[in-house]
Amino acid sequence: MAQAGLWEVKHSGNPLSWRSYRNIHFIRVRLDRSLENGAWSEAFPSGRCEYLRFEGSDHRPLITYFGQKKKRRRRAFHFDRSLCDKEDFRNLIDKLR
Repeated sequence: MAQAGLWEVKHSGNPLSWRSYRNIHFIRVRLDRSLENGAWSEAFPSGRCEYLRFEGSDHRPLITYFGQKKKRRRRAFHFDRSLCDKEDFRNLIDKLR
């Protein structure tokens, strides 16, 4: 997973997501996972995964919460008045009008 740039989402609940009998032995293992990459982690920093109760299957259902998407900060527009004194800048503005 690491070679593919993926890692596990933070989780809650019992992560032993599969259960079954093999002969007389009851087996529980972690087969199911929720994965993220860097872009997903950056966009959803509060994302998490929850392992739910077994319901009619030998696999535990997972639900992944995205949380709130990270908001981009709007930067204030700043006009550099010193550009008005430059001939090239004034010519460019005149062409755009």
